[in-house]
Amino acid sequence: YGRRDMSIERLTRSDGRAVYVVRWYDSGRGSARRKRTFDRRKDAEFFEASLRRARQLGQLSSGVIGSGAAGRNHGGTTRAAAAAALAALKIETVAA
Repeated sequence: YGRRDMSIERLTRSDGRAVYVVRWYDSGRGSARRKRTFDRRKDAEFFEASLRRARQLGQLSSGVIGSGAAGRNHGGTTRAAAAAALAALKIETVAA
């Protein structure tokens, strides 16, 4: 609990522009350190919140977050379509 796994840092670029850097670790000791840069603090906070939520939900890779690939598997099926198929299967099983 003493170490934060994520942080938002404000940096000033050489042209005077302020940017916000989100830094995080993928998992525990010895894991990769990652960072992503944003122009607005709100965007950095939103990204940090999405990382925290993904970790709480147990998603496998934090690199997938924000890439648009989070809702798809390798076959191209969306989570919504998979959930609908599973719901239909449960209804058929209960009815049988």
